[in-house]
Amino acid sequence: MASTGFFKSPHNLVSSLGVDDTKVVVDIGGKAFDAVAAALIIHFKDNRINDASLKKILTRLFAYYPHLVVDQPCLTPDDRMTILLKNTRKSDMVECMAYVLRQLAVDEIYALPLQYREVFNGLDANTSQNVLRDPNTSLPLASLKALSHAINVNITLSFVEHNKELRRRNVFGGETTNQFESQIVVQVQGDHYFPRVKNKADFAYVGQLAVSRSEAVIEKIETKDISDMLGLIDADNRILLQTFIRWRQNLLIMIQTNELTTAKLISLYIKFLPVDLSDVENNDEFFAQLQHLESKPVASDSEGGKLTLNEQLASAIAGWISKKQIDTERFFETLENQSTRASTMAR
Repeated sequence: MASTGFFKSPHNLVSSLGVDDTKVVVDIGGKAFDAVAAALIIHFKDNRINDASLKKILTRLFAYYPHLVVDQPCLTPDDRMTILLKNTRKSDMVECMAYVLRQLAVDEIYALPLQYREVFNGLDANTSQNVLRDPNTSLPLASLKALSHAINVNITLSFVEHNKELRRRNVFGGETTNQFESQIVVQVQGDHYFPRVKNKADFAYVGQLAVSRSEAVIEKIETKDISDMLGLIDADNRILLQTFIRWRQNLLIMIQTNELTTAKLISLYIKFLPVDLSDVENNDEFFAQLQHLESKPVASDSEGGKLTLNEQLASAIAGWISKKQIDTERFFETLENQSTRASTMAR
């Protein structure tokens, strides 16, 4: 399936989120988890983090870095974090926190591989599970989404792209209904990540001092590969592709038989455009790759491989249905009503 770009970046439709003008972007080396670690430290100072999330972070931090343990009884997680930040230099704290956040993100990815399948793209089945835990291994944006769910704190990514005045944003949110304001803001330029902080001078030496991540006391992880996870993803991909092709064909047949009109299809697209647009921005590319791997090209009525408007709409909606990114029950009910009206008008 050719990708026209017509629906390639739906999240550009999202209104701009407010950014704290008192904060500035700082370069601390460009690594994703370092940037989030710095932003999290600033977020804690201004907003605090709920005890459950903070306890989860500190438990892992103290396990990896025993020398950072705040050895005082009867302290809340908030108290321990406050003391820790006061007594530890920023460069050390960011480096250690970045390592911890990465491990928590990978825990989430391994627990729910189908939700973060893009992290596994290009990896061999014999790849050790320890590879993704290695700070030297690059991880895609989905890893930060995994982190936001693991620690239940919103992370906003603000993308700066050359020759584009409008910035796009991805907001990864936590699980609870009472979520925190998106104060963790990281600017993204290509493969480099820059946190927004209040005092640039506080982070002047982060990423420049000789801090060894190998000082972490690594938990003894049983040597396993990712073959089981890749097998699970592969099986699910086949189901997704079958569902995608079936629903794409169904919608196009309804157009051909006048059960639906292009106007009604556009109406369905707008009505059911998923709220979390960051989840659907690469759907066209995802299903195109699956079709290529399965050698199942989708027929097109257009010339030169470019999709018609109806095909683009049908492909987008079929992708949402396949990935359960919309309320399918409500969609099918609406579709039935739309098709009934269209059939009546055709007569």
